[in-house]
Amino acid sequence: SKLYDEALEPLINSSLVYSQLNDPANAERSLQQALEIDPENEAANLNMGLLSAETGKTDMAIEYLKKVLEINPESAVSAYNLSILVSKENPDKAIEYSRQAYKSYPDNLKYGYTYAFFLNQNEQTKQVIGELKIILKNDPGYVDAIFLLGNIYEVSVDKQKAVSLYKESFKLRSLPEQVKIQLNNK
Repeated sequence: SKLYDEALEPLINSSLVYSQLNDPANAERSLQQALEIDPENEAANLNMGLLSAETGKTDMAIEYLKKVLEINPESAVSAYNLSILVSKENPDKAIEYSRQAYKSYPDNLKYGYTYAFFLNQNEQTKQVIGELKIILKNDPGYVDAIFLLGNIYEVSVDKQKAVSLYKESFKLRSLPEQVKIQLNNK
């Protein structure tokens, strides 16, 4: 098993180096070799899924990322990327995967925002508002969440709530000046 680990790790690491050198063909070759040694290796499957997505091989990416979730259902990175990849074809699956990513790693507010975004695309307004409020409670300066929640308030709930949200957000010192200008124009 020590020999196995010694053979697998350098292949995965070299694939990362090849990716950084913008050499996807050699990155893929290294990962294929790693997967020949251990088809159940989480890191090799995840990296192959991400590399496939980056190189436009969506179906292949989905296959590898699903494999990662079979190996480790708590893989937030895999679930998040799957949500993005399937979102056009299968919005319900996008919601499911993004929720899985967020549940697996609730401290990553990007996962929470993505979950809320997909809920919003499917017009699940009440649930979206709840999720965005949680995100903004954890990070009041999460700009995308401010604008999505404000837009929902403007369109379907109560314009006054949008105004209040924008005014409160405008007071945050952490917001970039450009964002404050956008808020002021709302």
